[in-house]
Amino acid sequence: MSKAYKTLIPEVAYIRYSSSMQGDSFSLDAQLRQIKTHAAQNGVDILIVFSDSAQSPYTKKYRTGIVEMLATARRGIFKRLYVHKLDRLAGRIEWAIEIVKELEEFSITLKTVEQNFDLTTLEGKLMF
Repeated sequence: MSKAYKTLIPEVAYIRYSSSMQGDSFSLDAQLRQIKTHAAQNGVDILIVFSDSAQSPYTKKYRTGIVEMLATARRGIFKRLYVHKLDRLAGRIEWAIEIVKELEEFSITLKTVEQNFDLTTLEGKLMF
């Protein structure tokens, strides 16, 4: 008797809650639920979660969770980073671009749950 088993790949997620003015769909718990659901559908197991709670996106370039995630990336611990949406990654697009470029240096890909673009293609980079 053979059974089909899903291969679980350890990956990481980054979640950020920027202010109390955002709706429940952007709460840390809601973001993580959506990321884990999406990842599980693709046979991926989210084992590490980096997070930052409410603070202004313009007071600090990289929040503590991003700094920790990048340090972990440099150590080669994971190969894919999941975020709910690109705006959860950084407060400014130029900062998000810097983060993605650094991740690419370590052969790490970014996967956004709510935005479907593939940064390994020219079309995906344009959408980004």
